[in-house]
Amino acid sequence: MNATTETPSPAALDRRAQRRFHERHAGTAAKADPLSARAREELIERLELIPLNPSRIVDVGAGDGEAARALAQRYPKARVVALDHAPARCANARRRRGWRRRYEVVHGDLQALPFADGSVDLIFANLVLQDCVPPDAALRECRRVLRPGSGLLTFATLGPATLGELREAWRAVDPVCDAHVHDFVDMHDLGEALGRCGLREPVLDVDRLQLTYSTLDALCRELRLAGAACALASRRRSLTGAGRVRALREHCRARADGDGRLRITAELVFGHAWASPAPASNGPPGIDSGPDGAVAIPLTSVGRRS
Repeated sequence: MNATTETPSPAALDRRAQRRFHERHAGTAAKADPLSARAREELIERLELIPLNPSRIVDVGAGDGEAARALAQRYPKARVVALDHAPARCANARRRRGWRRRYEVVHGDLQALPFADGSVDLIFANLVLQDCVPPDAALRECRRVLRPGSGLLTFATLGPATLGELREAWRAVDPVCDAHVHDFVDMHDLGEALGRCGLREPVLDVDRLQLTYSTLDALCRELRLAGAACALASRRRSLTGAGRVRALREHCRARADGDGRLRITAELVFGHAWASPAPASNGPPGIDSGPDGAVAIPLTSVGRRS
């Protein structure tokens, strides 16, 4: 009896384009992305409810190192590593005053972490998992480097309702191309991926926010400065025509509130999970996975319904 382990996932992303966007806007992302700051503060507060005494912490997608500083302050005896895949962001983290006393900076990718197996007690991932599509490779890497049985992954990522209004507006004015706004993994699919990748006792919840903008241009400017431009592999490679942009503005203006402001949904998915005591596997105990990603379930383990 075989079952596939592939996560239902959004369209593939162009990782090189993502890195290029993050490099280009490394100096403006922190100030232009209030959603990331809000999620970071919430994640730090949630750690107060979890009994943890980590000796090594990795902040993945660390940006300018703000979370790494907060983690070093909360866990003064821990060794804190700020990791980011964009060299310009790593350089910004090193420019922070006193950074050497608080954390070290490492250039690396969440999908290929430069750490030994079982060497990390806490992975802090604030708004970075949505850049890994599908998330399984990143989650397996987290499980690999986390200490078996006691290592914790805590994260915030974006849910599928995020930018839903903008996504629908683009579909209305450009029905031929459906590659303008990213899709994001559903909370339930993410929970299944956590368990499949060897992360146990997952706890997830969702917080929906309504963000307001004076115009569509104000929204697009914030996304651009945050390095959140469209990186879908199927996106248009040519410039978007002036006619489509004008039609998009008119569509959004027609659906604005009575005060003329544009309301956009942001869905934050918060979660944490522990590294399983056993070596990482792609399925529950008693299930073996093959190199092709298929899971083989022994017939002897299949019960009979009475």
